[in-house]
Amino acid sequence: MQGYNREFFKRFWFLIKPYWTSEEKWKAYGLLSLITFGIIFQVMVNVQVNRFYKTFYDAIQEMNARVVLLSIFQFSLIVTAYLLVAGYSAYFTGRLTIHWRRWLTQHYLNHWLKKNNFYRMEVLNLSIDNPDQRISEDLDFFPVLTIGLYHGFLSALLNLISFSIILWNLSSNFPIHFLRFEVPGYLFWTAFFYAVIGTVLTIKIGRWLPFLNYMQQQYNANFRFGLVRVREFNEQIALFGGQNTEGKFLEKNFSFIFSNFLKIIKLQLYLNFFRNGYMQIANIIGACAALPLFFAKKIKFGGLTQISSAFGEVISALSFFIVAFFDIANWHAVIYRLTEFEHRMQLADKHESLEHIEIKKDPGQTDLQCKQVMLYLPTREVLLENFNFTIHQGDHVLIMGETGSGKSTLLRFLGGIWPYGRGEIILPQVSMLFLPQRPYFPLGSLKEALAYPGNADESSPKEMKLVLQACDLGVLTERLEEVNYWSKELSLGEQQKLAFARVLLQKPAWVFLDEATSALDSRSESRMYELFKKHLPALTLVSVGHRESLVAWHERRLTLIKGGEAQEGHALVS
Repeated sequence: MQGYNREFFKRFWFLIKPYWTSEEKWKAYGLLSLITFGIIFQVMVNVQVNRFYKTFYDAIQEMNARVVLLSIFQFSLIVTAYLLVAGYSAYFTGRLTIHWRRWLTQHYLNHWLKKNNFYRMEVLNLSIDNPDQRISEDLDFFPVLTIGLYHGFLSALLNLISFSIILWNLSSNFPIHFLRFEVPGYLFWTAFFYAVIGTVLTIKIGRWLPFLNYMQQQYNANFRFGLVRVREFNEQIALFGGQNTEGKFLEKNFSFIFSNFLKIIKLQLYLNFFRNGYMQIANIIGACAALPLFFAKKIKFGGLTQISSAFGEVISALSFFIVAFFDIANWHAVIYRLTEFEHRMQLADKHESLEHIEIKKDPGQTDLQCKQVMLYLPTREVLLENFNFTIHQGDHVLIMGETGSGKSTLLRFLGGIWPYGRGEIILPQVSMLFLPQRPYFPLGSLKEALAYPGNADESSPKEMKLVLQACDLGVLTERLEEVNYWSKELSLGEQQKLAFARVLLQKPAWVFLDEATSALDSRSESRMYELFKKHLPALTLVSVGHRESLVAWHERRLTLIKGGEAQEGHALVS
């Protein structure tokens, strides 16, 4: 990971530009203007407070009670205004942060889900570690850190300008006798060089912190992913007796977190030693620098206090990068993680533009046609070559072949998601459903799982109960509103039956089944296909499977042979 160079700022601009030129830009600029006004007002208050110090403490030294009381009253007004503006500034900062995060989340989700990029990135070897974390956490951190650093930097800049002028005006010339030269504004130059030296040393000490933070986020995400996998495959792990092996894997992943964290806190130890010492010295160096003026009776105690306060503000402003170093390091890591994610998605988009698979949807077309199709694996191993095939409306086609011959890949191609190949496929513009071997059910209620990917409100509970009963899932009829993790609650056989119930409910024109009855006994399998024949007589059916029992439910049979060949024959009709 690179440092704060031109490449880094290109990445930063790449991340911020879309939102600030989007349809929400005026709302964003409005909120940013209010935040900026709040920063400016708070700096003005700081200047007034600095002047208050001189008046207040001079009045105390002179025993002038009237001026003391008047100063306290003025100070209370300033503080009241400050509290109101600071409170609303924090509120507007929160509003801008959450609006920006919402827009970024929608942008990344749309890009990730668009054209099945979440799937294509996997098959194109463009996958990236833990995209879930990058969307959920990094997109939260980025606006928070960016706006926070903007607030801190602008405040520091305005304070630096304001208090540098004050400090310069309060300074006298500092004589260097042996050079016969006087340094103008010596108090300002003392603060300036002190802060510059501190900043340079901080960057030198903590230069590896951005990289270590980047790796820590990755290690944490990998460890969390391992925990999720144990929960997801708990039954398989328990049956294998693999708990000890999984424990070793998890311990190994955590060891990376542990060792990297030790490096981080060791570096933070050095930084904290330096930073705390630096800030403690800064608290008194201003007063020490002004003491010659005080002892020479050129300033009173109030002037000494004012100089000490102004000196502290200049030191604080110039020390922005020291104080914010940890946040800047995290910000750096987040920017690289997000731009890396976006880059991989763009590569997936670019690959699509280079593909030679042409997918056409013709509203007037009733058949599915494959013309001069060649399919291959990412390794360039050819699965199908010069494949020409037509599936007519109402056909029942069974695709068979040896393991590795490309049956499932052909089904993915027919679904328009396989990126490796060339040729042309013409699809009828009708409703289609795909039933994989392991069905997918969203997190939610049973009725939502049954209606997926459609809307559960489009079907009545009565219809849902009828299809459940037809598929031998009558025990689930009273659980339609129940929210559960159905992929774990139901056995694989019950999940496959629920997938068939989904087809009966949604009544698509075409259905593609990829080993969709592998967990069913022969009787249940026959019952599912019988339901299709009875309730969806016009259904076009394309099945992938090994079982000879499937032949009875299909009129056409396509056998794939390793090496790119395909043979068509007729199946038995029941």
